[in-house]
Amino acid sequence: MNRKKFIQIGLIGSFFLVAVAYWFGSKPTTPIEIPQERLGGGAEMPAPPFRLPEHRVAKEHSLEDYQNKIVLVNFWASWCPPCIEEMPSLLVFSEWASRELGLVILAPSVDEDVGSIDRMFAEKKFWPTAKLPFTILIDTQGKVAAQYGVQKFPETFVVKNGKILRRFDGAQDWNSKEIRQWFSELFK
Repeated sequence: MNRKKFIQIGLIGSFFLVAVAYWFGSKPTTPIEIPQERLGGGAEMPAPPFRLPEHRVAKEHSLEDYQNKIVLVNFWASWCPPCIEEMPSLLVFSEWASRELGLVILAPSVDEDVGSIDRMFAEKKFWPTAKLPFTILIDTQGKVAAQYGVQKFPETFVVKNGKILRRFDGAQDWNSKEIRQWFSELFK
């Protein structure tokens, strides 16, 4: 009985440690500049071109459609807890930034079951209307996410004219003073 209890406590403790490590590793962080080694000698990193279908609409989008515009590309999934945590602030930020700054927000989802996107928004009630302030794209096989080197969701890139200006790793508080100020400065 003691051995069985010891194993149970060990398993519970191990699970707890993994959960705590995941929790702290997924919490919103300060925005991270693209590391110099990913920029190829200090120059802006080229953004891989893509063409993806829009969720629930028979329309495709590509970065080339948005030449001379600043585009925020947020890779996410409905099964990703940090993505779900980030979603309310991303929605509010997107509404503000698209209206006030003219920022284009594309949100490629790597969900294999695109119906799960609708179910998540219906269950969580993140936004008061069905029309979201950003465009959800479908990357079911994760090919575009892989081209961008996405390793952990969510991961966000700021792109202009085929160049990555900045990368944000992990969930962000998109309504933080620092992020809003950074984007406001970018549009000056």
